[in-house]
Amino acid sequence: LANLGLSSLPVATARNFQVSCSLVLA
Repeated sequence: LANLGLSSLPVATARNFQVSCSLVLA
């Protein structure tokens, strides 16, 4: 479970970053 959390954290961060970039470009 801890390993799953560590592997899903970068995914959530990247998704958050992508949304932020989309808002800035829009």
